[in-house]
Amino acid sequence: MDVICEVLLVAAFVILITHDSCLSEVYVKEVGQRIVEIKQGQVRGRVIGYPKDPTFKQVEQFAGVRYASLRGGRTRFMPPASVVRKWQHVHDASFVSEVCPQSRKPPSLRFPEGHREQIRRRMFHTNYSQEDCLTLNLVAPIRDTLKMDKGQQ
Repeated sequence: MDVICEVLLVAAFVILITHDSCLSEVYVKEVGQRIVEIKQGQVRGRVIGYPKDPTFKQVEQFAGVRYASLRGGRTRFMPPASVVRKWQHVHDASFVSEVCPQSRKPPSLRFPEGHREQIRRRMFHTNYSQEDCLTLNLVAPIRDTLKMDKGQQ
């Protein structure tokens, strides 16, 4: 089991290392103009960009979109329930929600020092974790119109 965890951890950090420059150079340009209809109701995201790399186009981010509800009590360790309530207003999806609880163990000495340093730099995100973390952060290209039939949503 430890080998599987380490392989997954290495894969996750390879992705983070590859996109390290993007993570530090993202800026929020404006509130998104598009309102998207999903099963739970309507959501509005935000437009983000990458100022130091003009080859990256601006995208629209929908952050912290709930996809399921956490069960409590006796059903705590059971699969999550689908979201029951539909939003009555346009949901503001411009803020990333807190992360799920994570292991706070120091990085393995088998990782190169550069990888260990990146793990240590990102550990502050796990200071603000919560069990109710069943949310998604979605990124979509900005388009003038969105043409999808019901089967593609």
